[in-house]
Amino acid sequence: ALAWRPADLFAMGPQLSFLAAGMLIACDLRFARRAPEDPLDRLLLECRPWWQRAIRELGLRLGEAVGLSLIVYLATLPLVLWNYHIVSPAAVPLTVLLGVPSTFALAAGFGVLFFASWFPWASSACGWLASGALHAMDAIVATVHE
Repeated sequence: ALAWRPADLFAMGPQLSFLAAGMLIACDLRFARRAPEDPLDRLLLECRPWWQRAIRELGLRLGEAVGLSLIVYLATLPLVLWNYHIVSPAAVPLTVLLGVPSTFALAAGFGVLFFASWFPWASSACGWLASGALHAMDAIVATVHE
């Protein structure tokens, strides 16, 4: 697409997209979690009940998601301020909240495309799931907007 319209590189959408993607790539190594190096710490972690490990993992992943969202928000904030004159700190938690339904909507949308020719009933089911995920996203944004 860029070969057809090279001027699009200077539009706001691609600039924000490339900046956000660049920040995520740059932060990937910093946020990479490693198992504890001390064998005793590793053993203590493995000996905990599954539900404690699951809660710990969920907390770590949520913290990582909020941290990455904040980093991308702060990196793109000057560009957004310059062009749109808007500061929206709600974008940080919204990014995390909208991650799950947007993932479902994207996967279901691909399901619609994949099944459309051979299994129309499966394509309809995927369309229904995508619609539900998009409605959930709309409801989340409307709730935060109020």
